[in-house]
Amino acid sequence: MQEILKKQAIQSYQLSDDPLSTPEHSPLFLSEITFKDHFFETNSAKKIIESIHSAIHEHKGVFLLSGESGVGKTTLLLHLEFKLKSQDIITARITDSILNEKELLEKIAKGFGLKHRPGLTPSHLLIVLRTFLLHQFKQGRKCVILVDEAHDMGWTALDTIRMLTDMKSEGIKLVQIILCGRPALLERLQMKRLRKLLEKITLNASMARFTKSETAEYATFMLAKSKSRVSLSPTELDALWAISKGNPNMINRLLQGNGAMTQQQHATQGQNQQDLFQKLNESSSQSSRRTNPMQKDLKNWWGDFFGVKGMSGFAGLGLVVVFALATVLVWIASLT
Repeated sequence: MQEILKKQAIQSYQLSDDPLSTPEHSPLFLSEITFKDHFFETNSAKKIIESIHSAIHEHKGVFLLSGESGVGKTTLLLHLEFKLKSQDIITARITDSILNEKELLEKIAKGFGLKHRPGLTPSHLLIVLRTFLLHQFKQGRKCVILVDEAHDMGWTALDTIRMLTDMKSEGIKLVQIILCGRPALLERLQMKRLRKLLEKITLNASMARFTKSETAEYATFMLAKSKSRVSLSPTELDALWAISKGNPNMINRLLQGNGAMTQQQHATQGQNQQDLFQKLNESSSQSSRRTNPMQKDLKNWWGDFFGVKGMSGFAGLGLVVVFALATVLVWIASLT
């Protein structure tokens, strides 16, 4: 179990350096190190976590966490789950949301650690879950279901979520549910068929991309945590912002590309730095190639202007010129 948690943590946080490589670390130490020391908490993320915490303790019911791909929804959800567990709150996290009613209920039951005989109908599974939730409520313990990739859920699965929120005792909801997904989830919930579930949502939080200053802080933070020898100048951080537009997943990919976030025993700082610069330059080039022919012509024009062929020849122009051009190209691409 510890090994599974470790792999999930490293994958979610895009870590190339394993902070838990020694065997003496326990699952508790895993949660403290990985999620306390490697979670980059912006002011907006902190407010979202505090709002969800407050809503859970007040038994508010259903909470929505939305954001575009790559902004860190899953990372925040995983971080939140470990914080809840540290407070003795029982959680069940659903990562495979493409499920029918029965499959969803079975996953939730398994997430809560429940054992039941096979072949139960959805109605029987609901009874099993209600019995469990009621018992925990009487013991003074809270239960939370965290559903990732909720935008992929079907009609019946979403309606099952609604039925779970209807479970009460003494007027208090027995389980709190966090639905995490892309903006399309909110659009679906606004349809007439799901209006009842939408009405039960008491907290609607949205995750945004990093600001320019947060991008610089995040890059510096992640490079330091991975024990990298690379450091970025203000000009290079500006280029990182221009290419990634503050998307954490894109920032991770750029930093990881050629060892920027890897502790290499025999590599020099200069080599790591050069590899990172090359990766940033290549990413800008790839972004341009995926766009329309006009943008491709603009790219070739810049190369002809400086006497080089395409983006591949930019390396000889000097780092300042390379990153200035990367910024301009991304700006031009955003206008078309």
